[in-house]
Amino acid sequence: MPQRAGDHVAVCRSQARSQRAGGGRQPPMRRLRAATLALALASSAMVRAQDGDEILLLDLCVNGNCPGVAAVVLREDRVLIETEALRAAGVDIDALPTLTIGERLFVDAKAINHGTRVRLDRDALRVDIDIAAENLPLQAVNLRTRRPADSVQLPLTAFVNYAATLGKAAERNAFLDGGVGKGSLALRSTALWQRTGGWQRGLSRFEFDRSNALQRWTLGDQFAVTPDALGGGALLGGIGVERAFEQDPFLVTFPQPFVAGVLESPGTVEVYSNGALIARRALQPGPFSLDNIGVPPGRSDVQVVVRDNFGNRRDLSAARFYTTTTLLAPGLSDYGLRLGLPRTQAFAGSYNGDPALQGFYRRGVAKRLTLGGRIEADAQLRNAGVNLVWQLPVGDVQFDLAGSDSDGLGDGRAHALIYNRVGRKVGFSLGQRQFTANYRNLGQDAAPILAQLRLDRFGALSLAPGLNYSVLLTFGEQRFTGGLRAHTQGANLTWRIGQRSQLVFGLQHRSGGGVNDLAGIVSLNIALDTRASRWAPDSIGSALAFDDSGNASLRLDTQRSRPPGVGAGYDVSVLSNNDGQQQGFARVEYQAPFARLALDAEQRSGERNLRGIISGGVVAIGGRTYASPPLDSGFALVRTGLADLVVQRENLDVGRTDAHGDLLVREMLPFFPSQVGIEQQSIPLAYRFGTLEHAVAVPRNAGAIVGFDISPMHAARGRVVLQHGDGQTQAARFGRITVPTAIGPLQSRLGGSGAFWFDDLLPGRHPGTVTTDSGTAHCMLEVPDDASNGIADLGEVICSDGGNGQ
Repeated sequence: MPQRAGDHVAVCRSQARSQRAGGGRQPPMRRLRAATLALALASSAMVRAQDGDEILLLDLCVNGNCPGVAAVVLREDRVLIETEALRAAGVDIDALPTLTIGERLFVDAKAINHGTRVRLDRDALRVDIDIAAENLPLQAVNLRTRRPADSVQLPLTAFVNYAATLGKAAERNAFLDGGVGKGSLALRSTALWQRTGGWQRGLSRFEFDRSNALQRWTLGDQFAVTPDALGGGALLGGIGVERAFEQDPFLVTFPQPFVAGVLESPGTVEVYSNGALIARRALQPGPFSLDNIGVPPGRSDVQVVVRDNFGNRRDLSAARFYTTTTLLAPGLSDYGLRLGLPRTQAFAGSYNGDPALQGFYRRGVAKRLTLGGRIEADAQLRNAGVNLVWQLPVGDVQFDLAGSDSDGLGDGRAHALIYNRVGRKVGFSLGQRQFTANYRNLGQDAAPILAQLRLDRFGALSLAPGLNYSVLLTFGEQRFTGGLRAHTQGANLTWRIGQRSQLVFGLQHRSGGGVNDLAGIVSLNIALDTRASRWAPDSIGSALAFDDSGNASLRLDTQRSRPPGVGAGYDVSVLSNNDGQQQGFARVEYQAPFARLALDAEQRSGERNLRGIISGGVVAIGGRTYASPPLDSGFALVRTGLADLVVQRENLDVGRTDAHGDLLVREMLPFFPSQVGIEQQSIPLAYRFGTLEHAVAVPRNAGAIVGFDISPMHAARGRVVLQHGDGQTQAARFGRITVPTAIGPLQSRLGGSGAFWFDDLLPGRHPGTVTTDSGTAHCMLEVPDDASNGIADLGEVICSDGGNGQ
């Protein structure tokens, strides 16, 4: 029984009582901790404890969970529990006062939380602490999903995309787009050949991606643009740095709401947005907070549901949130800074004029507020502006304010005010941009402009009250210097008929600048099921267009989309006007493993034209060169060392390895860890393999090599028979056989019949040593080269006492 402080401290616990308290035998680490506590208390209790204290070593259980043992001191009506054990049990005691007994710290159990219950069971040697669920430690869970990428080889790679048009002399041209890169470094350029101008260089640039900072540096040709409504733009040849959010494909840049609650018992929390499941997590009892729940832009009705371990469902909370992509998440910044010489054209353009500068910075300062600023300048222009995006209870508003100072024109001002409201059934936007006559931004001529935009008003209303139809209404007004005005109004009705048909009605009215017309269109599109045919169209459509001048036309078209892999597609369109003129266009396209071929035929105004287009790509990676269709994204080389293996991307077949065991995989999303693997069923039985799937994140302008560990199996099996000096033989029972190899000795245990097995024993002659209770024997193992299914059956292997075998 427990002892007083003035006597010996009772620290031994019978196995029977330990099993009653903990449900079975204690784990080794728990028994070691109990013994350590016992020795510490036994050595210090007589010196440190007060008279009347009762010192116990008990199982500590918090809300029914018993993670370990704890030293407990009973002092009058107080229960003092060791702090180290409480922290190990997940109890938050950082703010509580402590008492020192011996060399250990203790806290009063009743001070842990308001309403905490303490129950002491002397028979079971157990102390129970019942903490209300709302007082348990907060479980903060970030639901931002992130698929980690595996480490792959990022070698020096090169590629060239090409396209050539053959037809009439005036239409003949060629286009090249090439790049050389290694990992995050890349040099890329384009070129265009035309019959009249010859070869012309396009955009050339050197790029460096800093993925850990979501940043991209560019040296060379680049477009200077800003996200606000009042800035300008220009093509510059120079240096620039910008935020590159696409380098983290799992980053949500706009603010996300969080949901919180309290669980009374263990369960699974599910979060629904507009009826769709967007998150699920298993949680323990206590308060919880779920961040980055993945709510889409616009208005969302969020519902939190709890399912307990018995499958019962309980609605925990429901709320309505509004988010917008024009806001930045709190603490997140977006920026860009570019300095260079303006280039007049993308092809054959020269770098004329003085250096130009453009930069902007935006930052999410709160969940509902994003602030930013912008500057633009060259030798004749200075422009600066500020902007904000503010989320309202319904919708968000964007306000931009800017001023300019240009040589010869003086000061100018501009402002923009835009309101947006995005919803499932109702969407609304309304905005205005206004400029003074002298306002200029980057890219505009500093001289007076004859028809400069002074006022731009626009708006749109979208309605989708039902699942099968939607309405879009738009209007716009533009005012220019000199009194010129232009107005537009539009209305569109989209009606979904069944699962495969869609009918669209559209009207547009334009007025101003000597124009006043009304035009309309009625179109019908029908999607077809083509799974049973290789050539049937997958869609057909028709459109009737008319205007208030009496003009009308009817268009009929049909098409079959080209598959992403090898295959063909076509597009045929016929247009007939009410004046008797007819036009026609047809294209047949075929994508081969090495290129893409297209043939166009066109008839217009009585003239016929036929042209051919060939396009493709050439890729150099891993010491090899490949011809492929054009590359419009990242690429990777799958290297297995074995031919005719099925390669998959995201569990879909993309091809088979060639005679060298390689396959070039196209259409890889840069920075996104795509699953690339080998179908196990395609690997011969005679081969062993390791991991057959890798998460591969390729760079933006370069490629990666994905290796797989697939090698021939060299297993060997047989049965050892011992031959004694008198010629008698017997099975080697329950010993072992050892074979020396270049990578170290291989060993196999012997069964009751002398059977052995080696996982990896190369073909050839190998000396073996057999060790049994009766002694040592020697033999020679002959492993053939042509083992069936990679397993060599050596049969009976005769091993002789003290000899070299046979």
